[in-house]
Amino acid sequence: MALPPDEVRTKGWLRAARERLGLSRAEVARRLGVSRASVQDFELGELRGSISLASFRRVALALGCDVLLNLELPADLAMPGPPKRTAAAARSARAGKPEQSIRPAPAPEKSLVWEYREPGT
Repeated sequence: MALPPDEVRTKGWLRAARERLGLSRAEVARRLGVSRASVQDFELGELRGSISLASFRRVALALGCDVLLNLELPADLAMPGPPKRTAAAARSARAGKPEQSIRPAPAPEKSLVWEYREPGT
C-alpha cells in the first residue's frame, strides 16, 4: 500500500502506516511489548530524525510492513558488487540460524538499491 507523500511528510511513515492500517498506539505497543508512550516516542523520533534504523525496523515489522532502503550513488561512481559476507553472518550460519539476506534489488541505471528481507520472505 502506498502512502500519500503529504501524509508521510506531516505524520511520518510509522504513524501514517499505523493509522492507515487502523491500529491504535496501544495495539502496536502490545505487539512490541512496550508502553503506548514509547510508540508515540518512536513516531516523534522519526519526525525529528532521531530514531535509529533498528527501532524504525522493529516498529515497522510490528505493523506488518517491510522496510526497503534506497541509496542512490553519484553517477560517476562505479557500481560495486554485492556486499561480502560478514563475520556475524558466518557465525549465524555455524550456529544453524538462517542468514538475513541483503541482495541487489531492481534499480534504474546509476543507482544502487539494496533490499532487506527477513529470512524466509
